[in-house]
Amino acid sequence: MPGADWFEGIPAERHRFVPYNGGLGDDQLAWLRQRLAACAEAGKNVILLSHIPILEASTTPKTVLWNAEQVLKLLRSWEGRSVVAVLAGHDHDGGYAVDPDSGVHHVTFMSPMICEPGSGRSGAATVCCFEDHAELVGHGVFCVESGTHARGRGYARIELRRLDPRGWL
Repeated sequence: MPGADWFEGIPAERHRFVPYNGGLGDDQLAWLRQRLAACAEAGKNVILLSHIPILEASTTPKTVLWNAEQVLKLLRSWEGRSVVAVLAGHDHDGGYAVDPDSGVHHVTFMSPMICEPGSGRSGAATVCCFEDHAELVGHGVFCVESGTHARGRGYARIELRRLDPRGWL
């Protein structure tokens, strides 16, 4: 419905449950759990790509996966211990946070659609993989501080190294 206010009368903690977000179904969650377990057992590091952000601190309450808690629980589990980062879009303003419960980096890329031409606030990133970590290397500004409406400090480089607070790694 054009011009509709999806959030009118909806408490902030329920903002994610709007039609333009989405969630993972039971089959998708089971598949993800199995793949993550296989990667963990093989000693592989994982970078997940998701259109919709999973960790609210890396975005806004209005652009979070419907069942983010289920997915975060998986990422914080023994099976999810190989996940280093989640890269997402969807929230045009971008954002970045590290999950304090797992050490997983959550990067939400800015959309070039909201950036004025020539502003230097639009960019892309290359993922560079190394033996013990990965890096997002920016070509222009690809991500800014969460909650700044794309006006916060921009990141030129983000080192993706899981710092697991549980000591599993």
